[in-house]
Amino acid sequence: MPYRKTCPNLPEAPVESGGYPVPPAASDAAQPAPSPAEVDRIAAEQPAPSPAETPVETTPVPERGPGATPRAAALGKGALAWLPSTSSPIPTPSPSGAELLAEGRHYLDAKDYAQALPPIQKAADAGDADATNYLAWLYWNGWGVTQDYRQTRQWYQKATAVGNAAAMSNLGLLYQHGLGVTQDYAQAAQWYQKAADAGNAQAMNNLGFLYEKGWGVTQDYRQTRQWYQKAAAAGNPIAVDKLAVLDRGAQDSKRLKTTPPPPRKVQSNRSPTRARSSNAGDPGKTEWSGIPKWLNDRL
Repeated sequence: MPYRKTCPNLPEAPVESGGYPVPPAASDAAQPAPSPAEVDRIAAEQPAPSPAETPVETTPVPERGPGATPRAAALGKGALAWLPSTSSPIPTPSPSGAELLAEGRHYLDAKDYAQALPPIQKAADAGDADATNYLAWLYWNGWGVTQDYRQTRQWYQKATAVGNAAAMSNLGLLYQHGLGVTQDYAQAAQWYQKAADAGNAQAMNNLGFLYEKGWGVTQDYRQTRQWYQKAAAAGNPIAVDKLAVLDRGAQDSKRLKTTPPPPRKVQSNRSPTRARSSNAGDPGKTEWSGIPKWLNDRL
C-alpha cells in the first residue's frame, strides 16, 4: 500500500521508488560540498552590494505567541524605528560644590563680584562649607550684593555648623565689633577659642589680643604671649609684629629694673627776696638778694 494514502496529513515531498518520502536533510547531505576554489569563484562573480543595499543586522526578538506586542513584532522584523535614537543628548552631571566654588573664586580674583555670586550661592545652597563662608564674606563687604551684616552672621553660623574654622573666627569678629549683633566680647572670645582650637591662625592672634586688653576675658599677659606665639608659628604676620612689641617692652622693663636711675640735682625753690640797699634814701638803688654784687652795683 502506498505510504501517501495512509498518511494524508504529510506535506508534499518527493517519493522514492519504494513509496517512502525522502527527508530534506538526507537529500541535502547527499549533495557533495563545494571546494574552496569553487566558493571563491562564486563570490568573485557576484557583485558587491552598494552601501544603500547593505543589510542592517538586528538582534532578533522571538515572538511570544498570539499575545506578542507590536514592539516585539517590529523588532523581530528588523524595524529600527522603535529603538531610542542614539543622537539624543546625554544629560551631563551637575557640577559639585568644589567646582562651583572654584568658578566663583576665579571671578573673585578678577574682581567681577556680580559673576562670582551665582556659583558661590549655588555651592552654599548645596551645603559646601567653604562656599558658605565666602558668601558671608561677600555680604560683609557688599560685593555683588547689598551689604548686610545680618546675612553675614546667618551664613557664618551655617558654615560653623559644619565645622568651618574660618567662619568661627569671622563670627567672633562680628561679636567683637558689634556688626549685625550686639557687641559682646565674651561671645567673641568663645568663637575665637573654638576657631583657635581648630587651628585657625587669625583666631589665635585675635584671642591673644583679647587677653592683652582684658576684653571678655581676664587680662593675662602670659596667655597673650602664648597665643601670639601660636599664631606666629601658624604663619600670622600680625602676631609676629605683636611678639616683637612684647619683646621690646620686656627688654625695656628689665633694663629699668636692673639699672639704677641717675642722681638728680637738688635745686632751691626759694625765690629771690627784695631787700633795700644801705642807701635807703635813693629810690634808684634797690638791692636784690641772689644777684651778683657787680650787677647789683649797677642797679
